[in-house]
Amino acid sequence: MRVFLSAYPSFTLAIPMDAVGSMMLYNKETEKNILYDQEKRNTYVSLPGLFNMKDKSVYHGIILRGYNSNENKIVLLTAEVKRDTEIPDDEFYPIPKTLGTMNFASMFKGIQFSGSPVLLLNIENLIQIVQKDKPPPEEKKPDADIVKKEDEKKSDTDIIEQKGE
Repeated sequence: MRVFLSAYPSFTLAIPMDAVGSMMLYNKETEKNILYDQEKRNTYVSLPGLFNMKDKSVYHGIILRGYNSNENKIVLLTAEVKRDTEIPDDEFYPIPKTLGTMNFASMFKGIQFSGSPVLLLNIENLIQIVQKDKPPPEEKKPDADIVKKEDEKKSDTDIIEQKGE
């Protein structure tokens, strides 16, 4: 399986290439784990934030393939992607069931033991987590000045009707 490798302090993250539509450089601060940008219609998912590593810098955005629509694109924000490589499927072992109770562990399909463990990202489970945590799109509220002017117009009309009686 071809994967992109992204380095974190205690492990390396393997992102399956078949789930990747494209990659971009990303140089903005990420304050939230999941951010929906209504203007660009993107959902940004900060992987360092989800991994409780908020101080880890984000260098790349990975636009997922197959999980996007005209209304929304899912962009994974990750630490620097170091390289892409081929890792045979049989080198990944299932995540131990004892870790299965932790929400963190559900984001991974498998683990490869080497010098530093390589965790294979489970895109499907990550998308489910994002869908649960994603806030509903904000409704556009009328501008306060416009509402105020409409109220003023109503009160002027009421005054004229009262004088006319």
